[in-house]
Amino acid sequence: MSKFADHFFSMLEQLRNTGSRNEKIEILKRNDETVFSPHFRVLFDYILNTNEHLYHMTQLPDMKSDADGRDMEALFFFEILENLKKRSGHSAQNFLISTLQEYNSVYQDLMQIVLDRDLKAGVGVKTLNKALDLNIQEFAVMKGNSICKDGEVDYSALNFPLIAQLKVDGFRCSVIVDTQQESVTFLSSSGKNLAYQIAIEKELLSESYSEKLKDIFGDEPVVFDCELAYDGEGNQYQETSKRVTTNAPYDGTDMKLEVFHILSYKDWIHSLYEPVHNEDTIEAVEFMNDFFGAVESELVRPVEGWTVRSVAEAKDKMKQVVAQNKEGLMLKEPHQPYHRKRVKGWFKWKFEDFYDCTIVDTVEGTGKLEGALGAFVVEYKGVQVRAGGSYKKSLTDDMRQQLWIERKTLVDRKVRVIANGVTADGSLRHPRFVNFHEG
Repeated sequence: MSKFADHFFSMLEQLRNTGSRNEKIEILKRNDETVFSPHFRVLFDYILNTNEHLYHMTQLPDMKSDADGRDMEALFFFEILENLKKRSGHSAQNFLISTLQEYNSVYQDLMQIVLDRDLKAGVGVKTLNKALDLNIQEFAVMKGNSICKDGEVDYSALNFPLIAQLKVDGFRCSVIVDTQQESVTFLSSSGKNLAYQIAIEKELLSESYSEKLKDIFGDEPVVFDCELAYDGEGNQYQETSKRVTTNAPYDGTDMKLEVFHILSYKDWIHSLYEPVHNEDTIEAVEFMNDFFGAVESELVRPVEGWTVRSVAEAKDKMKQVVAQNKEGLMLKEPHQPYHRKRVKGWFKWKFEDFYDCTIVDTVEGTGKLEGALGAFVVEYKGVQVRAGGSYKKSLTDDMRQQLWIERKTLVDRKVRVIANGVTADGSLRHPRFVNFHEG
């Protein structure tokens, strides 16, 4: 193993052994010594280039000079990236496979980290920027502010009328469709690749979609801002996670795209820096009504929505979606421009309520919670679920350590949790511990 690789993986091990963000920052500062900063910039500072099927890396270090004393062998993946940028599709894939076969497993692991843009150590752009002053632009999606906290709803910020849309309990996803390259890319809310959804990809590249997209956007790539969600029996979020966080492509037809915005790739990139005023909420709804009325669609559909004109109407709609075991609503001002940040004109309203449950088991924590309680396994109306979070800091680290010591005495005790309602299979959605409840 080269000196660079040895140093790099040693640092990764240190990062992975702590759950504290402050400790991770100190580890990065201590290990950097100007060696890793250029590599981290290449790893995270990118502009998505769908025409090349790759991430266009910026500010590459000079690969012809080792005047700074760096291990030149460590720059092997920059050379690979430079070659990849000249290729696309199967040519890029075949080049990568044949090239990596020439390197040992250590360098293959390094290359995988670069291509995945993920250190798998709980370290993202925000932490790197703070530790190493890299000033890298973070990947972002458009988000809303929550109007519900600790079971109470604040309606004061709402200006009616609003567009109420179903809040889907799936994975936020930016899907980039390039009809010229016949490619589809699934990105998470943090910009990481999600597992390819083969059936959805086929639909998005079908003749019906391609003709309509080219008619509207020409040859430019298009972005579907949406939720990628499981549509079947069981816990929606858990079943979705199984299908999108795997390395293998998924070929089932039980995954759906719930779309709430379709825009050009150019506008999508632009919206990272400033609002796109010709792409507001009401225009997006009208556009999707026209678009999906003209294509043959089974797995991709516009998110369900309604207009609400008062708090009373919003409450009625919330009751209806909760009765259908849905998570809640997104409330959107009609003329809120599209902007990839947390905006003032979008509001997230998750249903919350308190539930009395019975402890049936306990789970040890990981990282800084090793040797302490990680979660209770609780039962509600015959369905078991983990409750690891806490309500208003009801579980401190000291309490978790003591509870783990006493874990054998906890089974059958009654607890109260707060959760975002009940899923279709009867499981509590995202429960958090409130207190022990013996009543």
